[in-house]
Amino acid sequence: MKGKWAGLLALLGAVWMLFLFFNSADVKYDGFDGDPVSVKCPALGRLSSETQDLDEPLSEAESDVLSAYMNKVRASDDPPQLQQKREVDARQTILADCQQARTDRLALLILVTFATGILTFAQVLRSRRKPEDQ
Repeated sequence: MKGKWAGLLALLGAVWMLFLFFNSADVKYDGFDGDPVSVKCPALGRLSSETQDLDEPLSEAESDVLSAYMNKVRASDDPPQLQQKREVDARQTILADCQQARTDRLALLILVTFATGILTFAQVLRSRRKPEDQ
């Protein structure tokens, strides 16, 4: 019975690894109207092998978050140079947050892969030992 549980856990680990690899990571920000805003970051398994650069264009969701922030900044009495600096800082923060979310997801993927590998290896060892013990 223990072997069946280990096999089931290994299968669930494999499904979880696929989910972590192909599903996008989300970054949540506090919205300016009280509602939380979620930005979908590119998945680890995206078709492009390019890494996300801090100079690349923002996605639509990232642009929406930046626009909402900049609308609030423009409503303040700050000088235009400070507003422009805040826009650049906010843009890079959003991209850096997405990169961090992808890095965290990769770390979790490695952990799940390691645990699934151990379960699979233990299952193989158990199945090879059983005929000798009987």
